[in-house]
Amino acid sequence: MNAIYKALDSEIKPIDLAVKNVITISIDDTLDKAAKLMDEYGISQLIVTNKDNKILGSIREKTVTKLLLEQGKKILYKKIMDYMDGPFPEISEDTPFELVKTLVLNNDAVVLISNDKLRGLITKADIIKYFHK
Repeated sequence: MNAIYKALDSEIKPIDLAVKNVITISIDDTLDKAAKLMDEYGISQLIVTNKDNKILGSIREKTVTKLLLEQGKKILYKKIMDYMDGPFPEISEDTPFELVKTLVLNNDAVVLISNDKLRGLITKADIIKYFHK
């Protein structure tokens, strides 16, 4: 039975798990814009980029929530650059599923990069969707 699971794992590619239309936000945007995007798209994290679309970090729902609870609504008008979280781990399209599993279990998200371009984002919710279909 274990051999069957290993065979299935080897067939799963990161691109099969990933959301391809990744919502990003600029480092110069406000936390208010981040909160609106998270609410509008029903997501809990955003990738933060610079004007050249280089990934600089992330902003997470838990960070925005913590700031709101500690500092109130005024925090929404501050720039993301002052409060962003670190970047998510990056993988390529040929990353083995075993490593993808480990990264997803230990991080809020994993970024799929191909030819130095953002190709997708994998979260725990994406894993559930993949196996639920």
